[in-house]
Amino acid sequence: MRPMKSLAYSFLAITSFILTNLSLASAVKSVPFSEKELAPNSIIAIARPYGEGKYDLLVIEQLPRRRQCWQENGSNPIVVDPLLSQFDFTDSCLRSTDSNGYSLRVNGEDLGLDYLFRIVERDGELWLVGTSRRDKTLPEMVVGRTYGVKAGLLKIILNPQWRITQRRYNNTTLSHFYFSTQQNLVSIPQNSPSHADVAPDLPAQPVKEWTFTAGSSSSSNNNSYKNFDKSSYYRVIALIKTPEEQDKVKQMYPDSVPTSYDGVSAIQIGRFGNRSNAESIVESLKKEGLEGRIIP
Repeated sequence: MRPMKSLAYSFLAITSFILTNLSLASAVKSVPFSEKELAPNSIIAIARPYGEGKYDLLVIEQLPRRRQCWQENGSNPIVVDPLLSQFDFTDSCLRSTDSNGYSLRVNGEDLGLDYLFRIVERDGELWLVGTSRRDKTLPEMVVGRTYGVKAGLLKIILNPQWRITQRRYNNTTLSHFYFSTQQNLVSIPQNSPSHADVAPDLPAQPVKEWTFTAGSSSSSNNNSYKNFDKSSYYRVIALIKTPEEQDKVKQMYPDSVPTSYDGVSAIQIGRFGNRSNAESIVESLKKEGLEGRIIP
């Protein structure tokens, strides 16, 4: 008899545990998050290259009255110089690099659990799109475009009626960004960006992947990072021989970008106006068994 009672008690305990956790999960899902409006010039969405021509999404917020976090160059597309890679940006910039740091918000509803972001190349430009995780037949939401493709980090220009906001809970602003809109996403985009809210039905075709490398110090290639601006900088790169070395560099300097030097795979750490700062980066790489170079 006792074993039966013990079994019954165990069953009740397990049932109670499951129901409690389901209730908690439901409560978390229904948390009434709101959003804080941000000045458009204080926030930027960036297509960041990584690995063999692929891109991920990087969001940077410029905190008021602090050191400049990025610089924009050119047009169609706009190339972004990540100035925050040159200093300790803790008190100057907020940075989000994955789905824990940003999500889609449509008509006041957080779609982070239902949609994921992708950056794809179509018609000679990069598109930031939201794709349903659950139903592949649903059309993509086209959030923004780069209006061209070029080497380096590229600014994503949001389509009309889309904006970047910040998540709030009660009176607390959280370090999570929304790509937010208040509209019914039913229109089909035409060639004009003012109609680009939902992706049209495109013919089945592979997404083109681009591979970019910065030219070597002796190259006159227009894609060279040196040509992005005419100021004098000391560019620091790490020469990469193995995937393990690449991972180690990315852990040390998360905003570094893939490049090449004299035909050798490399990662650009950053550009520095002061040579001693560049030398300190090279020294930090050396301590980790990595080979760094300074390229004027």
